[in-house]
Amino acid sequence: TLDSRDDHPGSSGIKEVKYSEGPGSLPVLGTVLPTPYQLQFDEDQDKIIRYQCWDNAGNASDIGELNMKLDKTKPVITITGIEPGIDYTDNAAACIDIDYAISGMHTETVKLDNIPYNSCSEIAGKGTHILSISTIDNAGNEETAEIPFSIYHSTELNVSVEPGEYSDPIQLSASLTSHGIPVAGKQISFTLDGEVIGTAIT
Repeated sequence: TLDSRDDHPGSSGIKEVKYSEGPGSLPVLGTVLPTPYQLQFDEDQDKIIRYQCWDNAGNASDIGELNMKLDKTKPVITITGIEPGIDYTDNAAACIDIDYAISGMHTETVKLDNIPYNSCSEIAGKGTHILSISTIDNAGNEETAEIPFSIYHSTELNVSVEPGEYSDPIQLSASLTSHGIPVAGKQISFTLDGEVIGTAIT
């Protein structure tokens, strides 16, 4: 609402109020604003409004200016590198981008398993993880996101027998490791010509 008054003794009264949009625009070439001199915005806006009024004697006021911002849109959270419910081998990294549209960021919290997390940092801990994001823009719009995912460490199977031809019976043994650490309790099967000839537990 623009408060336009010409209430000095002997004044001629307000004749007209005009406004224009954009930096440097001229209200005299703009749109007439009828009483009670209100501009109504229902959609997101980020614009410069310039206004000026004239009295019945033809005197013009100084040009006024305001930056009109209306932000009704929630922040948009974009996450790349991980997806909900997906398993990853050895490591992963979540890159986070948040678009605050018009009003900008007010608060932003990013956590991995309830510990602060920096975007695009490597995640190498084995097990199930939850990435959680909570953000509020300066207009009070809130948005949250939660991404559960898991990381499994790669394994390496080492067999004691080298490829070749043997004339005597041989004993097979195998070890399963993950990043150089033995993996216990896993079943290993030995096959010969497509048939299982034995199993072992690591």
